Parts: sequence; C-alpha cells; structure tokens
Amino acid sequence: MRSGRRSGVLYLMRQTAVFVFFAVICVFGGFVFGSENEGITVSKRYRVESLKYISADEGRKYLSEAGIDCTASSLPSPNTLLITAGPAELVKASALLRLVDAEQAYVIKTLT
Repeated sequence: MRSGRRSGVLYLMRQTAVFVFFAVICVFGGFVFGSENEGITVSKRYRVESLKYISADEGRKYLSEAGIDCTASSLPSPNTLLITAGPAELVKASALLRLVDAEQAYVIKTLT
C-alpha cells in the first residue's frame, strides 16, 4: 500500500514540475528564447593581423573596398592592423587579408 501511495505522490510531483516548466516557458518565452528578438546586438571582437607583403594602409583600403563592416586601425608595429567587428565580419576580414597579403597586387571589384 505504501509503495502505491509513494508512486502516486511521485507522479503528482512530476506532473506539477512539468506544468511549472511549461508555464515558465509560456510566460518568459521571450526572455528564454531571446535570440529570436530583433535588435539584439552582437558583441564586437578584435583580431590583430600582421601583414607581410602589404602595408597597413593597403589592408584598410582592401577592407573598405570589399564593404566589410569593421574598424581597422593601424598599430605602431609595422604593417599591423587591429580589426574590430562582429564575429562573422571578423572572419571575412581575416580571410580577405590573408588572400590579398601576397607578392602580387589584387584589385577588388563588386559584381553587379
């Protein structure tokens, strides 16, 4: 008899916990699933890029011509850029600089 009463209490506690969980999700769903909201700002990150074949000014020019949304600042070290951007734009900027930092010159054009 006791085990039946105990399993009934556990069942009731489990049901209550599930109900409370879904109630919290319904009431605070906007906060829990905040990534669905527009207007969420992505934290900026930075990366230091040392350039071998091009100057820091040329690197900034390439980033500007490519339309990458970042801030590129020259550092006191020769041919070094500090790039600040969101995570996705930072990956694009680093990839572009690795591509154009070569002995041959590159021209960036926008395809229309």
